[in-house]
Formats: sequence, C-alpha cells, structure tokens
Amino acid sequence: MVAASALVIRRQMRQAAQTEDRLREHEMRLRAIVDTAVDAIITINDQGVMGTANPATERMFGYSSEEMIGHNVSMLMPSPYRDEHDGI
Repeated sequence: MVAASALVIRRQMRQAAQTEDRLREHEMRLRAIVDTAVDAIITINDQGVMGTANPATERMFGYSSEEMIGHNVSMLMPSPYRDEHDGI
C-alpha cells in the first residue's frame, strides 16, 4: 500500500514538473513573439494602468518600459483623448 502511494506521488510530481516545463516553454515563446513584434503591445488592468510594454512600444512612444509600467495608459495619448480616457 505504501509503495503504491509512493508511485502515485512520484507520478504526480513528474506530471507537475512536465506541466511546469510546458508552461515555461510557452511563456518563453510568447515573450519572444511580443518582444520582436513590430507593433506596440501593452497590457493594462481595468483601471488603465500599464503592466507590460514591449520594445516596439518603447520605440513608438519614446518611454522606457520602466517609465510606463505602473502608470495610466492615458500618458501615451494626446489631448483630448488623454483627458477623456478615464471617463470611458
């Protein structure tokens, strides 16, 4: 009984490790696509605060990711859109 339980636990651990490896590979592929895209890609939360910005975004808007992340996406918009953004 103990040996069978150990086998189940070992199998579950191996499956978890394989799942983590697949997830890590998927994340690496996705990051490579986003980082090499010629278009600006930004993620924002429901308040409009930027969470990520790819290199194309940096080139397009002239800000580093560090300058954008944590700030409202409206900082990248010209007036009058900047002023109206949070009300939409």
